[in-house]
Formats: sequence, C-alpha cells, structure tokens
Amino acid sequence: MQNKPSKAVLRQIINACLDKLYANDEFLIVGKYGEEYTDKKRNGTHYVGERSIVFRFAYYLQNHIITDSRFSDYVVDCEYNRHRHEVKHYMALMADGKTKKKMFYPDVVIHERGNDKRNLMVIEFKAYWNRNTSNDKAKLSYLTKKKTVNEKCTYGYDYGVSIVIEQIRSEVQMDWYADGHKLN
Repeated sequence: MQNKPSKAVLRQIINACLDKLYANDEFLIVGKYGEEYTDKKRNGTHYVGERSIVFRFAYYLQNHIITDSRFSDYVVDCEYNRHRHEVKHYMALMADGKTKKKMFYPDVVIHERGNDKRNLMVIEFKAYWNRNTSNDKAKLSYLTKKKTVNEKCTYGYDYGVSIVIEQIRSEVQMDWYADGHKLN
C-alpha cells in the first residue's frame, strides 16, 4: 500500500480535469461552442443538468488516476451512496430541534470501496445557476471529520472539495476541507 496523495497533488489533478472539462465539454456548461460570450449573451438558459457535467468531470478524473501509480488502490465513483454494507447517512437537525437520519450520496468520491481507511476524497458540485453550497459544505465538513470515541458513523475522507462550476473556467470556485474544517 502506497502513501496517500497529498492535497497539492490532488489540487493539481482536479485543476487538470477541470481544464479538460472546459476544453472538451463547453456545450454542457454554456450551451454553445466557439462563440464569444459577453455578459449579455450569458443568460444562464443553455446549460444541461449538473449530473451530466459531474459525470464528464469524473470521467476525466478516472482516466487520470488509472494512469498514475499513486492511485493504484483507488477508484472514482459518482453518487456513491454506500458505507460498507449500508446506505450513507447523517443525522440532520430538523426545524423542530429533533434529529433525523437522512440518506445522501456524494457527487464524486475517490476511495477504495468498502474500506473507510482508504477514503481519499469527496467532491460536491454546484453550477452557476444554483450556487447554494451550504448543504454541500456541511456534508463535506461531516464527511472529512475523523472518528471520535462517541461517534458510531464517520467516513473520514482525507479531503473534501466544494466546486462551483462557472461559465468561464477562470471563475470556478473551490473550497477545500479536511478534518471537518474548511482549509482555505
């Protein structure tokens, strides 16, 4: 078993995959190829569903990690909702002050299936037409938290990233998480 890739390595790979996404799949993001977009032309009505964009990103990510020996034990999964043999869940605080078990499925994970000690990275996406990342950021904080004595269910991902896909590559926003906290 090799050492886990560092945040710097993961950031470089994420950026390379985003570059490919914007170079090859502009249509999914803004709806047209090869046309200059001004603020007046970018009206936000030409996009496809977020899941299509996430799939293409994950495709580039998987193609990258299968060629990199540092990731030989890892796979990329989209909307992976398993935690060992159960469904991923967290305890949500409801409006009435009670907690309720809620299921969820992260957009993209890099992990070794069935092994919480090999949960490397979890990624949540939003797109420019839906920038509300508050739930995603709460999930990333929870998913990157390390297990304590009193907790029954933790996932312990080494890193979490919230990515907001913008119409222009240079405007993409990323927030990184580790140990239950935002890093940047």
